[in-house]
Amino acid sequence: MDNVFGQAVRDTRRARGLTLDELAARSGVSRAALSKIERGDGSPRLHHALRIAEALERPLTELASPQPETVTVVRDGTAPRMVDPDSGALREALLELGHGSELVRYTLGPRAALAPFPAHEPGTREAFLVLTGTLSVTNGHTTVELAGEDTALLPADRPHTVRNPGDETTRFLLTILRPPH
Repeated sequence: MDNVFGQAVRDTRRARGLTLDELAARSGVSRAALSKIERGDGSPRLHHALRIAEALERPLTELASPQPETVTVVRDGTAPRMVDPDSGALREALLELGHGSELVRYTLGPRAALAPFPAHEPGTREAFLVLTGTLSVTNGHTTVELAGEDTALLPADRPHTVRNPGDETTRFLLTILRPPH
């Protein structure tokens, strides 16, 4: 368990953008002890493990159990699809990435626009990758114009719109990155 727990603590701490000092302050476990735990040197005391799990807002069983590596394959044409009746846009839910984050592929016809997306929870970001065509993303007072293989990362915690300003069909990937809880 020592290496599994230590690696899980380090990965979770880093994913949350915390330093060892910040985790020490939140958990009440010394920086030195945390460093030792993350390296897998010795067994952490149960009360330390519980305090660390609480500070990271994760169940102890999640941090202490090896997580099975899973492989998910979604074959072309098998993803759940939705067609927007107003714009004709095709939305394909490709992958659930964990913590409510997801990877979606959109196909948007010429000069078509999607109805404004509502604001997501605070801290949510969206990454766009244009595969073909052009894309215009308006987020608050900012508009980003993208074309063939351009990428953009934008905050998504405010209403935003997506449209194809071009004369050809646009295909793009959208990754919705929700903050971990």
